[in-house]
Order: sequence, then structure tokens, then C-alpha cells
Amino acid sequence: STWGAPCPMTILFLLGLIVSSDAHGQSPVRKKTHSFKIIKGRRAFRKQFFRTRAESPTARSRDKEFCCYIPDVLPREMFERVRDECARLKPRFQAEDGSFAVGRQGITLNSTNTITKIMESDTISKQIKDLTSSRNSLADFPIELRSYSPGSHMDWHVDDVLYAKPQCEAILTVEQTSDSKTEWLDSNGKVTSVRTLPNSLLIVQAGSVRHRVTPLTRGERVIVKACYSETTEKAPGFENQMPVYTAQGQSSRLQRVTTSNKLIMLAAYFLFAAAVAFQDYAEELRSAVGGLLLHR
Repeated sequence: STWGAPCPMTILFLLGLIVSSDAHGQSPVRKKTHSFKIIKGRRAFRKQFFRTRAESPTARSRDKEFCCYIPDVLPREMFERVRDECARLKPRFQAEDGSFAVGRQGITLNSTNTITKIMESDTISKQIKDLTSSRNSLADFPIELRSYSPGSHMDWHVDDVLYAKPQCEAILTVEQTSDSKTEWLDSNGKVTSVRTLPNSLLIVQAGSVRHRVTPLTRGERVIVKACYSETTEKAPGFENQMPVYTAQGQSSRLQRVTTSNKLIMLAAYFLFAAAVAFQDYAEELRSAVGGLLLHR
């Protein structure tokens, strides 16, 4: 008997299992005490938020966390620059792939983009540092420009923890013509709703406050989402949380494959090629031997 080449479908099936098992990170969970602020001028209103149970190994912080809403966060001229850049990039928006949100579109921004520079400026980063009493600065996770249209929404969730110390996620509202609201739950299960206005900033500590974006029935909501962190040390599953935007109807699961999976796929390819080559060599050898036997 001779060794045959493995079935190509078997190889592809095994690779599919490898890819799909690592394509998505685990949702974070943790047990914390939270507070909520709505800042109007120099007045701050606090509410104690509910405790939530977490199971993720990335849940390391046990400090009090909070959610903070700040209207009119940017000077008028700076906000207009954000709005203009958003209008310029809007035709490039694509469907978000593998997201918990429904019907959301967007694009990631590079480090030289005008909006990135503004989100990195002291105008925003200093306020985040002061409000969180931390050394948070703009993280190396991609900044996203997102758009919600009628029918799109994001159900109740807790933001994934991306770094060794849970990051702050800042949501700058650029356009708001919709009836959608962002909602939180307090310790008594009461829902607090905020219709985020243009030039407002919502700050949410990852892994802490349970919140959602209600479904849109009309209009549009456009936001900038950026992460601020005290550390560059990544939490497990960081690579799997990278945003992916694709043309409508296309799938990009393979874009989420980690470096280790790429190496596994490459090794499997070479093994498959070697098996096929060995089978061809065995056939030629068997034919040659058979020919010699006939001549004898």
C-alpha cells in the first residue's frame, strides 16, 4: 500500500475551524462600581451605576468607573474641521463586518488624518485625563468614523477591554438628525437616555457601564470613536477586536486571522503540496518498477 494525498476538502475544513475559532474575541465582564456624569458648564451630576458581573480574564481593575457626557467639547472652528473631514470621507464608508452593532457603516482613520490629530490634541485628551484622574492618552487602536442610518442600532453591551488597564472609549458626535438615543442602566434598573448632540463627547470606561444605542427610525447619526489608555500592554484577544469594513455583501472573516493562524495555514499548505508531490512520485516509481518487471 502507498500513502495517498490528504483530501483537499479535509484540509480546507480544518483550516476553517482554525480561522473561525480565533476570529472573534471574548466579551469582557467584570464586577465594578460605576458613576455617571452629565457636565453642564462647571456643574457635574453624579449617579451610582449598577454592578455587573464579569468573567473575562482581562478584567483586572476594581476601581470606580464612570460614564461622562460633555456637550460643546470642541471650539467651533475645530469642530467644523471635524465635520468637513467627515463629509469628505463619507462616500468611502463601508459596511462593518463582524460587529455587534446592526446596520452600521464606517471607516478607520490613519494617524495623519485631521480628525485623528484633533482627537489626540489636549482639547480632548486633557479633559479625559482630568475627568478620569488618570494618564490616559490616545491609544494605538484605530480611530473609527461611524454612521448609523434608519434600522441600525446597538443592543445592550459592555465595551470590550483592549488593554491591560481598561481603556476609556470616547464618542464624539458629528451629525445627529436621528431619533436615536444612547442609554444606560442604573443600580435600580432605571434607564437613563441621552440624545447625544453634535460636538458632544461621551466617555465610557471599557468593561464597566452597560449601555446601548436605540434603533433609528429616521435621520442619521455620525460619530467618531477613539480609545484612550494608560498603557500600551494589550489584553488577550486584542488583534481579534480590530475593526473591519467591507463592501456591502462581502465577508472578510479571513482578514481577522491572526499571525499565528497565517503561519499554521502556510504550514498546512506546504504539507498538502508535499503530500501531492509524494503521491505523484510514488505513482511514477510504481510504474517504473512495473515496467522493469515486465521486461524480465
